[in-house]
Amino acid sequence: NTKVRPIVVGQVLRRITAAALVIQHKADIVEKLGPQQLGCGRPDGLEGVRVSVAEALLMPEWSAYALDVRNAFNSISRQRVLDRIREDLPALLPYVAYCYAGDVPLTASSTSQQPGAPLYVHVNSRNGTMQGDPLSNVCFAIAL
Repeated sequence: NTKVRPIVVGQVLRRITAAALVIQHKADIVEKLGPQQLGCGRPDGLEGVRVSVAEALLMPEWSAYALDVRNAFNSISRQRVLDRIREDLPALLPYVAYCYAGDVPLTASSTSQQPGAPLYVHVNSRNGTMQGDPLSNVCFAIAL
């Protein structure tokens, strides 16, 4: 597979700020995402998935589906995230817009072995949320 799958870990200050916002707005986040969402602000989220699937498999009129969400966080539309945050969690909009409204410049170590090759490569990230960002789960869930 020759596709590049970027893994980006944000700056410490950005992660701390996002974590503080999630804590501050946790009640609003849980309320807006609703009970069907099990990934944000739910310490029992995985248990809820297990119970729901077990119950669905016992009902003949229900079905269970497996979803392949590989690289999903990198694929989500930032415009969709911003639109939904604006609509449902406007208190988070200034920070989310600061982080995701435009291209996010990324710097990575070069893997080139060629003499004179640059030590770093620069890439602009245009889709998805940043891995390690405490708000990325919220952004992903709200954009679905």
